[in-house]
Amino acid sequence: MQARHEQALVSAIASDPEAPTSATACRALARFTLDAYSLARDAEHPLAVVEEVFDLIEPGFAPAAGRQSAKPLK
Repeated sequence: MQARHEQALVSAIASDPEAPTSATACRALARFTLDAYSLARDAEHPLAVVEEVFDLIEPGFAPAAGRQSAKPLK
């Protein structure tokens, strides 16, 4: 499932004005999102799993002072 839907999710993320500006960051966020779904699907409390995963990854996508983004998406 991940490979089939990853590019569509990357495009959706990249179209958000608050999305990360690099193609790599958008791809990573898409992969993490799909992985969160996989973990939650088998969990007793799926929503708690998704929230925990996003609590872990959200700080990594916040702009860091002085960090230059990679090549912007086209």
